[in-house]
Amino acid sequence: MRIIFTLIVLLSGLISFALPAISTTTPETGSKVILTEPVLKKITAMKVKDVQKVIGRKLTLKEKIGFWLLKKKLKKQAGDGSKHGETSYILGFVALGLLVAGLFLPFVIIGSVVAAVLAIVFGSMAGKRDPADRKGYAGKLMGWITLGLIVALFLILVALLSSIFN
Repeated sequence: MRIIFTLIVLLSGLISFALPAISTTTPETGSKVILTEPVLKKITAMKVKDVQKVIGRKLTLKEKIGFWLLKKKLKKQAGDGSKHGETSYILGFVALGLLVAGLFLPFVIIGSVVAAVLAIVFGSMAGKRDPADRKGYAGKLMGWITLGLIVALFLILVALLSSIFN
């Protein structure tokens, strides 16, 4: 069974290198169909636990590393050129940083709001493309946290100002 799984991983790795060239001709129409999308999405969405369920045994460390590398290569090859998750992650950190800077320079909070909203938007886009994108999720989460902290600071400011003027 270990040999079969290793052969499957090796063949899928070889197939991933030659995917643009792999196509099949349908007998009815004679047109070529490229077999990339469904196969790539299924493999890249699988986790080690899913593979272990399919093959019916635990993977060794070497096999887990091989599977992880295969997923990385497939994601890179199938990459639609978008880096929404990474952008969301960076914007989330920028939003939090600008919020901290906004405690000392209040006008910087506007930049924090903009960065937080953009982090949420890009994180949502990344989540729709790839639900397993952790950077997109983290960026979206940081954006929401930043917006929540801004609202909390605003409410505290309003409470302080109302107590001063009463």
